[in-house]
Amino acid sequence: MLLSNVHLRLGACLLFWAASHVLASPAPPNAYTEIEKLKERVQILEEAVFP
Repeated sequence: MLLSNVHLRLGACLLFWAASHVLASPAPPNAYTEIEKLKERVQILEEAVFP
């Protein structure tokens, strides 16, 4: 249970960091692909936490 909690916190921190990074930048042309990559990473984390 502790490990899954750590994974959830790590995923939330990663999501927050990436979202703030994308929002702080002056909207690069590849922002959409960065968001898609982030969604894939979150999905991988969710599958690891909730198999």
